[in-house]
Amino acid sequence: MLHGSDGYGYEDYEFHLGPDERITAINASTGWLIDRITFASNLGKTYGPYRGYGGTQHYMERPCKGGYLAYVTGSVEAIQGETAVRHIRFVWGFHAR
Repeated sequence: MLHGSDGYGYEDYEFHLGPDERITAINASTGWLIDRITFASNLGKTYGPYRGYGGTQHYMERPCKGGYLAYVTGSVEAIQGETAVRHIRFVWGFHAR
């Protein structure tokens, strides 16, 4: 994950999930762009916040028991001379057990 630069370069963030660990909730603050994002797992761990400041808070969680974040898709644009994520979509999957 890369976080915005303020013209000085990117901050690089990475996290790894353990065996049988899945992302089950996302807390994000957005305005025109994504300002801050935190991921929560089914094991009670949180990853983040990967942040800036500001924006309106949005909380998303798995749609049902057994749900998890399957993948993320979106688009990147050049905005005011910087590369930024402009659109993002979180796609939820489901494990039937």
